[in-house]
Amino acid sequence: MESAIEELYYGDFGGQANVKISKQYTKKADRAERFAKNLTELLKENAEAKEAFEKFREANEDAVCIELCDYYKAGFKNAVRLMTDSLGEE
Repeated sequence: MESAIEELYYGDFGGQANVKISKQYTKKADRAERFAKNLTELLKENAEAKEAFEKFREANEDAVCIELCDYYKAGFKNAVRLMTDSLGEE
């Protein structure tokens, strides 16, 4: 069972629709995708290397998704802690 924070992160409770992707991120992601396409093209003659690269990309994307969720949960917990501290002070 997912925590409420994970439900929020995955869009089942609140959602990610409110998150605006920065131009800086879009620029960097587009650049990375161009490099990946170029490398895939270079590797098309070597099926083993191409498959290894594709597996690397998939594993990396999975790891990044988990990392982002972990940072999101930590940030949320920190925000709640700050709110709790601020309510207790006079």
